[in-house]
Amino acid sequence: MKNMLNLGYNIPHCNSSSAGDSLPAAVESRKENVAESCVESQEFGVLNLADRDLRELSSKPDYADSLILFLQRNKRLTLIQPSFFDNMPELHFLDLSDTKIRNLPSSLFKISKLKVLLLRNCICLEKLQPEIRELKKMEELDLSGTELYDLPAEISQLEHMKRIHLSFYGPDDEWDYKHLPHQLVAPSFLSEMKGIESLSISVHPEDHRWTEVAACIIKDISKLEMLSSLHFYFPKTEMFENFIETSHSWNDEKKSLSKFYFTVGQDVKRIASRVPEEVESLFSQHERCLRYVNGDKTSPLVKRVIIRATAFYLDHHTDVRSLSEFDISSFQSLEFCAVRECPKMQTILDEEKAKDAFPCLKSLRIYFVWELRQICKPRSKVW
Repeated sequence: MKNMLNLGYNIPHCNSSSAGDSLPAAVESRKENVAESCVESQEFGVLNLADRDLRELSSKPDYADSLILFLQRNKRLTLIQPSFFDNMPELHFLDLSDTKIRNLPSSLFKISKLKVLLLRNCICLEKLQPEIRELKKMEELDLSGTELYDLPAEISQLEHMKRIHLSFYGPDDEWDYKHLPHQLVAPSFLSEMKGIESLSISVHPEDHRWTEVAACIIKDISKLEMLSSLHFYFPKTEMFENFIETSHSWNDEKKSLSKFYFTVGQDVKRIASRVPEEVESLFSQHERCLRYVNGDKTSPLVKRVIIRATAFYLDHHTDVRSLSEFDISSFQSLEFCAVRECPKMQTILDEEKAKDAFPCLKSLRIYFVWELRQICKPRSKVW
C-alpha cells in the first residue's frame, strides 16, 4: 500500500485503518487522477470499473485488499448480485453513481469498514434497506439526484456521519401520494448524528410529508456545532426564522455555516418556467444562496441572511415595492440578484438608499415585474 502515497493521498501511516480516516476528503479531490492511472490494481488498493458499460455484476470477485471501488457511470448497470461484495472486507470507498441499480445487494451491508457510499443520480433507486444501520463507520452518504420514496428510520444509527446528501421523489399529482409511504423521514433521524458537517435535503416543494416533519428536523440541525454547509427547504418563513435565531453554526463567532442554499417560503413546482434555465443555474453556482419565495413580508431575519449571501432570488413576493425594503444598499457581498413576479414592485432601489448599493453585483435579472417603472426612484423635490 506504500505506492498509494504517489497518487497524492494524505495517508499518515499507510495502513488500511489510517487510510480510511482521510478518505472522504482525499478521494473526492483525487479520484479522477487515480482512475486514470490505476485501472484495476490490487497493489494500490484501487479497483476501477467505471465507464465499462456493465449491465450486471454477477461474480464474486476476490479483491480482499481493495480499499476503493469505482463503479460510476455504468449507465446500464441494473443488477448487483447479493454476494458481490463478500470478498471485499477492507473496502472504505464505493462509488455507484449514475447507474440504474434498483436496490443495494445484501453483501454491501457486511462491509464494516465502509466510510463513503456515493449513489448520485441513481434514478431507479427508490429505497434504502433498513440494513443500512450495519454500516457503523459510514461518514459520507450521497444520494443527490436520486428519487427516494422515503428514508429508513435505521439511518439514525449512523452516528459517525459527517456528510449526508438526500434527494426524495414527490409526485405532481396529489392523488399519487396515496401510493407513497406515509412518512417521508423520521423527524429525529438526525438526532444522533452530532458531527454532521455537510447536509443537503432535496424534496418536492409541495410534498406535505416534508412540511409535517421539517420543524422537528430544523431543531436538530440547529444543534449541530460542526455544520459548515447546508442545502435546505424551509416551507414556512417561521421555520426559517427559528433556525436563524437558534442555530449554533449560524450564530457562533466563527460563522461556521459558510456555505448555504436556503429556499424560504411555500414553493411550487412549475411544469414550465418562463424564466430562462440559465438563471437557476447561475444562481445555484454561488456558495451562499437565499431564495425567498411567495413571501408577503420583509422579515428582519431574512435581511440578516441576505447580508451574508452572494446570491439572492426574490421569487413572487406579493407585497414588496422595492429591494430597498431589504436594506439592499448595505449588502456588500451580493454578486447575483434575480427578481421574478413581484406584482407591486415599482422600483428596484429608492434613491436615498441607492448610493454604493450592489458594490459586488455582477448580474441583475428581472422577470415579469409588470408594475416596474424605474430602476432607481428619483429624490423627491423640496420646494
